[in-house]
Amino acid sequence: MADDFASFTGRERPALELASIVARLWDTTQHYRRAFTRLAGDRRRWITGAEHHLLIEALRDQDLTSVQRILELHIRRTRVELAHHPEVFETQAE
Repeated sequence: MADDFASFTGRERPALELASIVARLWDTTQHYRRAFTRLAGDRRRWITGAEHHLLIEALRDQDLTSVQRILELHIRRTRVELAHHPEVFETQAE
C-alpha cells in the first residue's frame, strides 16, 4: 500500500505544478483577455466561441496535434487583434 501511495503522489505532483502554472498564467493575462473581448466585440465573438468549441472537442478526442494547432491559432488571432491596439500595453505609469 505504501508503494501505491508513493507512486500516486509522485504522479500527482507534476499535475499540481502544471495547474499552478496555468493558474498564474490565467491571472497574469486577465487584462489582455478582457481587452480582447471588449475590442473584438460581437463581430468576432462567434469566432472565439468556435475556437473554444474546437479546442474542447480536440481535447475530448485526445487529438494533441489538433489541440496544439487550434491553440496556436487562437493565441495568434488574439495577439494580432491586440497588436492593433498598442494602448492596451501601456502601463498606468505612462
